[in-house]
Amino acid sequence: MRGFKTLIRAGNDSFSRRNRSFETPHAVTTIAATASSHYAHSQAVPAFSASALTHGFQLAFYTLSGLALAGAAIATAFVESKPKAAPKATPVEAEVALEEAA
Repeated sequence: MRGFKTLIRAGNDSFSRRNRSFETPHAVTTIAATASSHYAHSQAVPAFSASALTHGFQLAFYTLSGLALAGAAIATAFVESKPKAAPKATPVEAEVALEEAA
């Protein structure tokens, strides 16, 4: 665990990394709470009932899974399957460089 903390602190942009680590749990709980609340109001059940909570977390899971798949598809579209070939360098005449130095 110490190595992971060192990696997090080592970067120049440690503040934004620290903030990004809190985004995912907040997204999950926000989506789940909103979906649970809407389900509870529409079904006339308490918001903390098992069916409302199950619906909320299930919707959050599907939503974030869809976002992850969309991110994977976008990343796949931009990854090159073969690296571009580097242009071949032409050799420089060694004798010319030696004559000029002498």
